[in-house]
Amino acid sequence: MKNIAALVCMGFALIISVNCSICQSCTNRNGKTCTSESVQCEGASGCSTIAGFVRYGNKSFPFIHKGCPTDVLCGEWLCVTSDLFDCQSFIQCCSGDDCNPEYYIPEDREKANGYICSYCYEEENVGGCKQETQVACRGNDTLCVEYRGIIRKPDGTKHGTSFKSCANTLGFQNFNAFYGIQEIRRIKFDLIPPIAGGTK
Repeated sequence: MKNIAALVCMGFALIISVNCSICQSCTNRNGKTCTSESVQCEGASGCSTIAGFVRYGNKSFPFIHKGCPTDVLCGEWLCVTSDLFDCQSFIQCCSGDDCNPEYYIPEDREKANGYICSYCYEEENVGGCKQETQVACRGNDTLCVEYRGIIRKPDGTKHGTSFKSCANTLGFQNFNAFYGIQEIRRIKFDLIPPIAGGTK
């Protein structure tokens, strides 16, 4: 498969004079490794890996996605975080063919930043949380968000879900990059006002 993809990529590049890379392609929504096949990435000069985790309470589920380069900057965190529910992705990039990195996320570097958001997480409910508390945001999570929809969790179960939490801009803009969650239907994903914001 890799040889076929390479030949197609070379032919494509010769015909229209653009970059073309061969990258691994696979996704594991509940694990740190995945079995990949080679694909051609037209207009690209490298590959990427998106690794991260989804955490529910004290249970953390790692995920990994390998593929063509993403639109998100290399070395960036994507975060939707709170005390008991976290989604975090880290983007790695590489130059060359078939070079996708393995699972890696940096050590937690986040400290409280002065922003406070409403927090809740409820399953079997797409109408909005019935009970809420507050959560102190960390790192560059300076947005407060509210989500309602139907998602498939890393264990394969499907649930109507409502939550409010902190997020950073990339996490809010690229929710589909949290590969541990498979979004079945989105009802709402909006910004909401912070309870408090900014470092004093």
